[in-house]
Amino acid sequence: MFRILHTSDWHLGHVLYNYSRADEQQHMLLQVEDYVRQYEPDALVVSGDIYHTAMPSAATQRMFTDALLAIHRARPEMTIVITGGNHDSASKLEIDRRLWLELGVHVLGRLQLTDSLEPDFDSHIIRVANRGLIAAVPHVYPQNFPAAEGNDRQAAFFARLADEVAQRNSQQLPTVLMAHLTVTGSDLTGHSRLTDTVGTIDNVPLSALGEGYDYIALGHIHREQAVGCNARYSGSPLAVSFDEDYPHSLTLVDIGDELSVQQLPITNLHPLITVPADPVPFDEAIAALRQGEKWSMIRLNILTDSGLPADAIEVATEAAEESGCRFCTFKITRSTPLPSSAAYDDITPDELKEMSPIDIARRFLQQRGLPEDESIQLLSDLISQHLQEIH
Repeated sequence: MFRILHTSDWHLGHVLYNYSRADEQQHMLLQVEDYVRQYEPDALVVSGDIYHTAMPSAATQRMFTDALLAIHRARPEMTIVITGGNHDSASKLEIDRRLWLELGVHVLGRLQLTDSLEPDFDSHIIRVANRGLIAAVPHVYPQNFPAAEGNDRQAAFFARLADEVAQRNSQQLPTVLMAHLTVTGSDLTGHSRLTDTVGTIDNVPLSALGEGYDYIALGHIHREQAVGCNARYSGSPLAVSFDEDYPHSLTLVDIGDELSVQQLPITNLHPLITVPADPVPFDEAIAALRQGEKWSMIRLNILTDSGLPADAIEVATEAAEESGCRFCTFKITRSTPLPSSAAYDDITPDELKEMSPIDIARRFLQQRGLPEDESIQLLSDLISQHLQEIH
């Protein structure tokens, strides 16, 4: 049997509405360590988006290093494989790559190439003792895969990788593929087109990832889910936004005569909660906030057609302090729909370039049901003042 612990999308260094999430992330990493000690996997695989930004702070990098060392000490014989995601800087992730190899930790931030610019499959295919093989692929934009016959470089690379794995697997050991991308048909619940980067990575049919693997350990989508009989997203262990209102976990996988999958729950020190569950007028929402769960991060669910009071943020912040929780933001719902002429429609990049800051601000306010006059006038005055200063 080949046992792996599958996780991804840690997003270390993430800040939510100016609140540092370092204590939540450290608590999550301790739970990963505890699960490693409890279940004794042969390998830990982390399928991308280790950091939230390409330039993580020194403190965030220390948190990652300290956690990885602690996880290694929890089970020194375990192989650890970490691949970069679209949020990661390959150079930041790989800076200590050679040192990590001394501890059986394989870090791949970018596609590894030979001097002749061919894929370095020796780096991408990792043998875990006599237990199994792991084919590790970090996030790579489709056009950045090595040139190949035909137009689909990505599919050609994965086909070659699958062939290499099969050739090297003379013992017929279980095989695992790691990838960080969007598989066609995935459930994107919780991902926002405007705030996330899911849409910047082309959808890939599962069939394009090659054949013959016993398990495919995916990263990038934050909702845990199966996308085929043997392919899964582990999901993010912590919610990155309030819209990710579903359970978060790690995935424990046993590959033997059959594939066995178990979800290991992750608890959050500061759960993200929308209060109340259904939108209500501002005063009712504030009353619910005063009864909010201590230590939680709160998004207030407001029903209004007239916008928020001028002191809404101050009132919400004070109410949150009374209950010991953290006010973050508002979710605005209108009781009557906007006129079609005022609806917030998708716009193309070219259309956006033609819009003035005032047009963009007006669309933003209309979409959220907020009053325009005062805010638009203030923005107009600021723009005029700025233009006078530069001239």
